[in-house]
Amino acid sequence: MVKDTEKKRLMALFVSVLLFSGHASSTNFTPGQLALSGELVAAACDIDPSSRELWVDFGNISARDIN
Repeated sequence: MVKDTEKKRLMALFVSVLLFSGHASSTNFTPGQLALSGELVAAACDIDPSSRELWVDFGNISARDIN
């Protein structure tokens, strides 16, 4: 059986998840264009064709490094 303190903790966790999930979904995106070119310096990876989204983390790249 769940104790009262555990119920309070779970309720607090649930409320905080609700509060922060609304902020994450309200992100605005600015339309624009991005063109990339370059050279692969390692073997290519396999991408599942059924994937609808693909996120690539390039890390931090300074504007002066982009020609």
